[in-house]
Amino acid sequence: MWVKVFKYIRIKGLRVTLYWMPSHTDTDPEKLKIAPKWLKPWHGAANKIADVLAGTAAASHAIQLIKQNQ
Repeated sequence: MWVKVFKYIRIKGLRVTLYWMPSHTDTDPEKLKIAPKWLKPWHGAANKIADVLAGTAAASHAIQLIKQNQ
């Protein structure tokens, strides 16, 4: 997936800037102490939605392990 993302960024001539932000700032006050100054409340809400979507995607692609009798 990332190969395709970077390919299209290059093809389209886009400039992408990534910013780090701590997760769970909406529930952990200690995380707010290390958060960047630009962090807004909606970032925490969006992070929570991303967590739910990632969990859903992971669950839908999980591989069930089957124990074999030895």
